Amino acid sequence: MLNPGSAVYVRKLKPNGQLHYQWDGRVLRCDDEGIVLRAEFNVDLVERDFATFRRGDVFHEFYYWDRAYNVFEVSTSEGALKGWYLNLGLPAQLADTGELSYVDLALDIWANPDGTFVVLDTFELAIVHSANANPD
Repeated sequence: MLNPGSAVYVRKLKPNGQLHYQWDGRVLRCDDEGIVLRAEFNVDLVERDFATFRRGDVFHEFYYWDRAYNVFEVSTSEGALKGWYLNLGLPAQLADTGELSYVDLALDIWANPDGTFVVLDTFELAIVHSANANPD
């Protein structure tokens, strides 16, 4: 387990194991259930239909060792809550080197502070499902 304040290198992997994104975070908590990190968004600007992300936005990232999802609470650098991003994926794994990795599967959910939400990546999920479908 890692101590609070420890640096963590996060690797988000595609289902085939290839690297999709990577970033650095700091441990807020690490125990038998999982790990909670604080990270800052490291891209200047990403605009999506459901939210806009800017360099410096703060992500509190909740990963679990035995659950097939992780959750990111996203706020502006000033502390205003933007919402929560849920990644469906394989349980997170922590290497002895302090590297955290998880396989992101083809479906995510964005939840707004007002309780509304958007199911994301349904097109990608349909492609993955079609590719894995049994022709019977």
